[in-house]
Amino acid sequence: MRPKTTPLEYLPCRDTVFKYMFQNNKELLQRFVSELLSVDFDAMADFTIESPELTPQSVDGKLCRLDICMKLGNKLIDLEIQACDEKGYPERTLYYCSDLFVSGHKKGAKASYLSAPQTITVSLTKFNMFPDTLDYVSRFSMLEEKRHTLLTDKMQLVYYELPKLPKLADGANMLLLWLSLFNSETEEDLAALRTMEVPVINQAIETCNTAASSPSLREIERNRRLSELDYENGIATAEARGRAEGRAEGRAEVYRELGIDPTTLPKT
Repeated sequence: MRPKTTPLEYLPCRDTVFKYMFQNNKELLQRFVSELLSVDFDAMADFTIESPELTPQSVDGKLCRLDICMKLGNKLIDLEIQACDEKGYPERTLYYCSDLFVSGHKKGAKASYLSAPQTITVSLTKFNMFPDTLDYVSRFSMLEEKRHTLLTDKMQLVYYELPKLPKLADGANMLLLWLSLFNSETEEDLAALRTMEVPVINQAIETCNTAASSPSLREIERNRRLSELDYENGIATAEARGRAEGRAEGRAEVYRELGIDPTTLPKT
């Protein structure tokens, strides 16, 4: 018999929880990013949290939303977390990275292409993206296909696949501790992380618990669910209308082929 577990009401990988944890806790975010990018924490003095939204630039004016956008020196970093396996996610992250690269380029008389920022999009996914490897981290840059020569380091996409994480043996690997936190699904998962007795991870767990119990987060989640229901209802209504119109068009086509005027038929 499997041991009883207590599911978390709001998973740490939920984007609302993720944002709540970091948007108002700069040092915690710095420590996480230092592990994700293998940058010494003490070398991250020039670190700022930018706006989590990009200016609308698409044809229909929709806003391109980033989970968390940061600046580290001349680097722009977009940190994404994705719980659902949606089609087009690689293309979506490429779009985010490209848009951030363009929007972050300094304008003015002295601006040049060389002054464009290095832009890095880091994604944590709760699903497997690359079935051809067991590695939980994949890094993509612009390389020549045959020689693998780097064209430029100005754009990079990094993906951490959380289901591929190895089992934690101890608290020595800080990156695995952080990733395991966002892969947690039960109270027991969080309790196991606490036993590692790593202060910054325990702080992150408490921040996550505070986020999950926040009235403002619960209100955001309630409004999101209502919006999702409205959207799903709109899709169902449109599909039903489309089926009805399709049936009517099908009958009309049959009448035309038979040379029958439908207005002469008895009403039912």
